[in-house]
Amino acid sequence: MENPLPACPGTPNCVRTSRRVGAPPAVVFDAALAVLEDDLSASHLHADAAQGRLGAVVSAFLFKDDVAVAVEPDGEGTHLHIRSASRVGRYDFGVNRRRVDHFFEALSARLGSADS
Repeated sequence: MENPLPACPGTPNCVRTSRRVGAPPAVVFDAALAVLEDDLSASHLHADAAQGRLGAVVSAFLFKDDVAVAVEPDGEGTHLHIRSASRVGRYDFGVNRRRVDHFFEALSARLGSADS
């Protein structure tokens, strides 16, 4: 399934990826929202459950990064797409990659055995 989130620019300060999750979209959406709020301490959070979209601002040191999540049904499971991008600069010292990895780890922990 193609990632519907905007492509990353040609700089190493953005990560955009997708994963299939073996849980229903509504469950994945709620878990992703909780991860953004609780695990990533996101601010300016906006959620549109009808569209399966989440957006937030996450601070990294003194910088603000934008995080977008799209949740799409996929047969018996869900495709989850995420994009984390720095607002300024060309290089982020791996912050966005670590954030996305942490997001998926926290999501798996919240979903338990439902994650595939």
